[in-house]
Amino acid sequence: MNPVIIAFGAAAIGVAVTSGVALKYTMEFVPYIYSNTRASARYATLLKGKTYDELISAASFEEAIAILEDSSYSKIVEESNIVSIADALDMELYKEYEWIFRISPPKTKEIMSAIKDIFVIKDIKRALNSFSKGEMPRLRFIKGELKNSIESSPDMQTFIAAMESTRFKDELARANANDLSETYTRLDIAYYRRVSSVINKCDDDDVRAAFNEYWSVMIDFANIRMLIRALRMKKTPSLLTNGTIPIEALSSVTYAAQLDSLIADTQYANKIDTSSSLNIDIGLVNILKEKARNIASKYHLKTGGIIRLLIEKEIEVKNIYALLKLKKEGFSKEKIREVVFQ
Repeated sequence: MNPVIIAFGAAAIGVAVTSGVALKYTMEFVPYIYSNTRASARYATLLKGKTYDELISAASFEEAIAILEDSSYSKIVEESNIVSIADALDMELYKEYEWIFRISPPKTKEIMSAIKDIFVIKDIKRALNSFSKGEMPRLRFIKGELKNSIESSPDMQTFIAAMESTRFKDELARANANDLSETYTRLDIAYYRRVSSVINKCDDDDVRAAFNEYWSVMIDFANIRMLIRALRMKKTPSLLTNGTIPIEALSSVTYAAQLDSLIADTQYANKIDTSSSLNIDIGLVNILKEKARNIASKYHLKTGGIIRLLIEKEIEVKNIYALLKLKKEGFSKEKIREVVFQ
């Protein structure tokens, strides 16, 4: 056989193999192109530093509302009642989570479904609080037959019975109307664990790694808060695995200064002040903003854009609520600037 023909044939096979590998590699990212493009466009609409400066510098609550009337939050601030605004902002965040879920590629949908369960838990807590006061609950996020069943429950026991077919039944089984704090903690712990479990079941290494980078920070801060509460109440804390701070090290902490010393040896050194809940929240937000940038850059071909939007939208909603509430209460511009994150 002509050696030229043999050489040409071998080259053709090589090209075909290379093209096949390239096509497979390209197809792996196709489902993420649409979602990342949409998420990036949405991210670009978030409030900018200039708008925050104007809001902080506003002479009054009413002036801050007027500034927001020219933004995507115009409908939310139609009412000047801060409670109504808080509810509207919560619904805005819920809709954003739902939107992110809808545009998410198949391998991230189950993770997003688990993450947005936070709104179901908010409704459960709202129902528990209402029943403890002898009031009828009005749910905002739970839908369908379960919503009807809960809202028609005459008391807490009937409500708990209605929840027996849900994944929250174990956390609600020992609910005590006289002290709901333990039930709230059990619900929170179950939420963090479920999200972590769903993330770790994802068979895409990059998707799993990206979400774990985000969620491990959430677990760390949940553990820090639970540990501080336990130390204050002289109780043994229920701590979560899958954070970056070893649970063994956290479990050995017996006083506040020891916790500060432990944190000083982690990635959070000089970034968390545990002296108050507000300072812990400030530390969390600053760390999450940095994490959002890193994840968006590191995993830009897959879920980086989605996670960045998820983090930044929640921060924005919290910013607006905090800013308006402090304006309403007459706090100074300097004090407001301390708690608004840009």
